[in-house]
Amino acid sequence: DGENTVAYTLTFTEGVQKIDATDLTVTGATIDTVVHTSGSNTATVNVTVTDDSMANVSITAKKSIVDMAGNPMVQAVVDTSQTVDTRNPSTDGAPTVSDPTITDTDDGKKLDVSFTFSEAMDTGIAPTVTFDPAVASTLTGQSGEWQSDGKTYKVQATIDDKGIDANEVTIDIEGAKDAAGNLQVDHTATVGLGIDTLNPTATYSSEIKNQNI
Repeated sequence: DGENTVAYTLTFTEGVQKIDATDLTVTGATIDTVVHTSGSNTATVNVTVTDDSMANVSITAKKSIVDMAGNPMVQAVVDTSQTVDTRNPSTDGAPTVSDPTITDTDDGKKLDVSFTFSEAMDTGIAPTVTFDPAVASTLTGQSGEWQSDGKTYKVQATIDDKGIDANEVTIDIEGAKDAAGNLQVDHTATVGLGIDTLNPTATYSSEIKNQNI
């Protein structure tokens, strides 16, 4: 996605008259420049690959290319060898939360939060998962790892009863990249967790109704 410029070198069996973009057909990309000197048997074609694409680039040299005597090419040459992946990965909706509502009874248990992406990811890069409001005192020992499918990232934490009342905790993930190095599409954080480990308390008041003197 960040490196979407490709330079092709065309080599002919002999020198050809000057060529330009009209002598070429390119699919999956757009031609930026054609560098060629009349009489040379090589030309450099610089193209920009289409964004959000998985289609390989195809470049065809047309028969309009002629040698210095005016003879056309015997046949056009098609090159489809350039593999393309400029599509940014995205999360498949909201994360899966093993316990959406945490209470006193969950003290000491494990909480799993899993994000699944739309394609195979670079499992050597650990994305950042955040909770808002920050609830690190309740979700302790947070750690994350990619799962065997290569698409799911799971964060696990141990629940600690700290007397927290946070009814709407949003969960976000950022920094993940797919196997081709494309950065993830921004994930829209949604409410995925509620925490209520705050125990109720009582207050007392009294009023003298009848005072004997």
